[in-house]
Amino acid sequence: MRLLLGAASCTIVVLGLLVWLFSGDSKEEPAATPAAGPKQKRPERPVMLRGEPLDPAARAEGEALLKRMRAYWKWMEEENERKIAKGELGCGTIPPGRFSKEWNWGLIELRLLALGYPEIAGSWALGEANAPQACSRERRRASEVLGCLLEARWSGIEPALIKLCRDSDPHVRHVALSWLDRVDPSGRYQDLFHELARERPSELTWFLGLRPDEKGRKLCEELLKDQTFHHSGQIGLERMELASAKDWEERAKTLILTARNFGGHEFFWGLALVRRHPPSWLAFVARQRLEKEKADGAFDVFRPGQSREPSCFADDLLVVLWELGAPLERPEQKYLAAHGYGCEPRRRLAEVLDLKRYGN
Repeated sequence: MRLLLGAASCTIVVLGLLVWLFSGDSKEEPAATPAAGPKQKRPERPVMLRGEPLDPAARAEGEALLKRMRAYWKWMEEENERKIAKGELGCGTIPPGRFSKEWNWGLIELRLLALGYPEIAGSWALGEANAPQACSRERRRASEVLGCLLEARWSGIEPALIKLCRDSDPHVRHVALSWLDRVDPSGRYQDLFHELARERPSELTWFLGLRPDEKGRKLCEELLKDQTFHHSGQIGLERMELASAKDWEERAKTLILTARNFGGHEFFWGLALVRRHPPSWLAFVARQRLEKEKADGAFDVFRPGQSREPSCFADDLLVVLWELGAPLERPEQKYLAAHGYGCEPRRRLAEVLDLKRYGN
């Protein structure tokens, strides 16, 4: 009965959301072709942190939302264990695209919780990160929250995230490393990456490749001699060569414009390379590739949690344009807001929990 009611409710919500997304047809002027020039200083990301002190009402509201989320996580894990025990848990698929994964994995609500109630979210995440017997799934969620808060420059977060880079769970390690890499365009954590690369080289080649230096090259050359990690060493050296080449901007631009869907490692690598210190052409090239994705049907359906076949890249391109402050069409703005970007985080968090039927 619960599942039937949920399906009916979701149908109504989706129909209403489609009307909301497409209401209005105003549109910003498209970006002009940028003039050639040096790399731009990395812009401040438009993070929507609600950093003001919590009044009693806001604190009670935030604590109630977190309690609701944790109760749902517990129910979901118990339900999955029950299905596994009965052999009922099948293998599902998630459509390609950033927002589809974030919706299905619960990352949107974690990000909105961190930005809307940073004091509450930080206290909970630090407790989970430092608890000796914490569930690995809870540490994964905590690492996502800590990463969001570190990017928003919330104090007291960095030591816990660095600690999680050595967690026993590989997924927790990857999330923590990814956030440290994301907030560090200057190489502040380079020594940490070198140290961790000796322990788990296959997990670090992506990060070392974005910051080519002599120590990283020697590490990858050593891996080439090891049959177990030969492939990791080879990939690391190839990425370092691209990142340090004189024509790295042109090569990265080519990857962004021409990489194919379904896999798309070259696309994401090129995008990661230029997002550290965005070249003057990035907004124009991102819009150019996004228009190609749209022409191929990327935006035929705007729906939270369901990426638009066949695009793997449209969501990331939209986020890049949003971060750069580039003009966005009204449906694009609404689609981003539906997935937690450019919105009021507290209000959108409550809406997402209702849409996903947390606690219902």
